[in-house]
Amino acid sequence: MRLCAFTLAFLYGCGGGDQSTACEGFEERDLAILSTEYRPCAGEILAELDALRPLLEEIVAGETTDAGAARRHYESLEDRVDATGIMDDYRSMRPSTVVVKWPETSTRTFNQAAFDAMVRYEAVLAFPSEDVLSQGIRSHDQARQAFDGMR
Repeated sequence: MRLCAFTLAFLYGCGGGDQSTACEGFEERDLAILSTEYRPCAGEILAELDALRPLLEEIVAGETTDAGAARRHYESLEDRVDATGIMDDYRSMRPSTVVVKWPETSTRTFNQAAFDAMVRYEAVLAFPSEDVLSQGIRSHDQARQAFDGMR
């Protein structure tokens, strides 16, 4: 019984548990992902950004040196963003890929801002900095505005 509890705790702690997400399946798609179908995934991404932000603020303010919870939220955020395919889409340097796959402006704006916030929050985890955190917060806020515009 103890071994079973330990195994479950280990799998959960290592991210090995089966966590379904609304973001699954978008990576394989090449055409016209509309905001109505993407909004649940965008909501999950935004929720992870929301959970991560106060933890990073505490780290930058020197209120904590334990970044464990922040790293777990970052990993969950990265998993969701990776499942959408936007990392590859925006790094491809092919604007046509982005426009064809993400035809609505609000969705493209959300993806761009959420991706930028994620990258800046990752930088804060590596090297806590008020300046980089404020840049991440700015992108995070832009992602929230774009999310509110998704219908």
